[in-house]
Amino acid sequence: MSDGDTTAGMIPVVVLNLKSSTARRQQIDARLENLGIDYHFFDAIDGHLLSAKELERLAPPSSLLFDRSLTSGEIGCATSHFAVIRQLAGEEHDFVCVLEDDVIPLSDNIRHFLQPQTLAALPEFDVLRMMSDPARWRMPAWQVARVHDRCIYAMARPGFGTQGMIYSRAGLRKLVGQIGAIKAPVDFMFFHDCHIAGLRVLEIRPGLFEHDQQFLHPEFVKSSDIGIRPIANRRSMSLNDRIRRNLLRQRRKRMAVRSFIQAWGFRSLLRILLQWLPGPYFR
Repeated sequence: MSDGDTTAGMIPVVVLNLKSSTARRQQIDARLENLGIDYHFFDAIDGHLLSAKELERLAPPSSLLFDRSLTSGEIGCATSHFAVIRQLAGEEHDFVCVLEDDVIPLSDNIRHFLQPQTLAALPEFDVLRMMSDPARWRMPAWQVARVHDRCIYAMARPGFGTQGMIYSRAGLRKLVGQIGAIKAPVDFMFFHDCHIAGLRVLEIRPGLFEHDQQFLHPEFVKSSDIGIRPIANRRSMSLNDRIRRNLLRQRRKRMAVRSFIQAWGFRSLLRILLQWLPGPYFR
């Protein structure tokens, strides 16, 4: 069902895919076709093919708000998401779904969440996350709606991943107005570190999609869009590096708090402070 018109009554669905990733293209085609979901591909940008000069232009080291340098795959991934968001923001869709090509559907009822009337009935949002990490369910969050067998939550600080999102028209415009240089991996920028001030993010729990675990195998990771992500060795860090790391973390937490207040208001912040033990609000 790839590259066809959207199913009547459903919002547009866009799948990010590298042209060279034919196996993933075939796999996601079969999975979405099995659910009766029409979509079209958006050609992702392969960061491994970008020159050093182009990588530095897209993600200037002086703008980095992250604990380490970004990989070329991370820069390509973020650039791909920025590009599809800019294109969609110029169109007149009330809502649009963007999927990565390595997702596994977890429900036969996904089509219901792709109906504009379902989305319009939810509390106002900029981004609706269609994936969810149960490990973060202990973090401050509150239920705002229920749709069939899924609950919709607002969170003090959203988690990680960009495997599946639904954007509202207002959310796309808010993102376009603030995205610029790549300062961190795209999921950190959009969700965990809240680089987009005032972004109203909701999450479906349990998630409707998850990352295909086969792509976490070391041999697949080597050839993935992202590649192997370096892991910081705290023991070998210099004192200056540890200080810089801590300062960056504190700055990102302050960004998250400011963004949360802009999105949900000061009363919601007070709710968190009163209901959850001190400390984990914006980890």
